[in-house]
Amino acid sequence: MDESTRSHTHGIIEHVFEDVADGELIDVMGEATRDESTAIAQRLAAVAQLYVRRSGELADCEWWCADACDAVAAEVSAVQNISHAHAVGQVQFACALWHRLPRVAREFARG
Repeated sequence: MDESTRSHTHGIIEHVFEDVADGELIDVMGEATRDESTAIAQRLAAVAQLYVRRSGELADCEWWCADACDAVAAEVSAVQNISHAHAVGQVQFACALWHRLPRVAREFARG
C-alpha cells in the first residue's frame, strides 16, 4: 500500500465514528466483542467436531506416526493459514472447551 492510499484509509477510519456519541461507541465495542466471541466459538466448535469425525476415521491407524490431533491440525493450519503448532494448540483447546467444558462453550457461543 503506498503512502497516499494509507493516508486516505487512515482518514476514512478517523471519520467512521465522527458523529457517534461516547456511549454509542461503548455499545459498538460491546456488540463487536460479542460478535467476535460468537465467531471464535463457532470456529472452535467446527475444529472440535472435525476432530471427533477424524478420530473415528483414523481409529484403525494406531501404528501411524501421526494421531488424529496431528491430522486435524494439518487441515486447520492449511485453511486458517497458521502454523501447525498453533493449529495443534487450537485443536486441543477446542476439544477441551467443547468436550470437557460444554457449559463454558455454550456461554462463549452466545457472545
